[in-house]
Amino acid sequence: MNTASLPRSSSVNYAAFVTATTLSAATAYSVFVAATTAITAQAVAFAALSIVFSAVSLASITAWIDPNSTNLESYFNNMKDYAGYAIAGLSQFTAQVLVQALIQGAANGIGRRVESAIAGEKKTQSA
Repeated sequence: MNTASLPRSSSVNYAAFVTATTLSAATAYSVFVAATTAITAQAVAFAALSIVFSAVSLASITAWIDPNSTNLESYFNNMKDYAGYAIAGLSQFTAQVLVQALIQGAANGIGRRVESAIAGEKKTQSA
């Protein structure tokens, strides 16, 4: 059965609007707190929250676009499925970016050491 022709309930539109708006506000707040806090653990926690909130926000929009979301039950079931994919995808992306940054930093550090060794500069360790 082609569900694209089924009418969408106005409650789905309302639920999608409220859900996406709330999650977007939560994402913005988490990013703001992560960027302005001086405590590293708190920054990491809010950065992780912002990743989860943004993933679920994307899932809510994707579930709303899905033609199978004709009533509230199907909308939230679809959102649940999409949220799993979005959280996993954004977490993988973030992990890859962090690993690439770590490798780039290590390569830059090694390059500077080799450069200074070739130039004959003495490096001293300060305690």
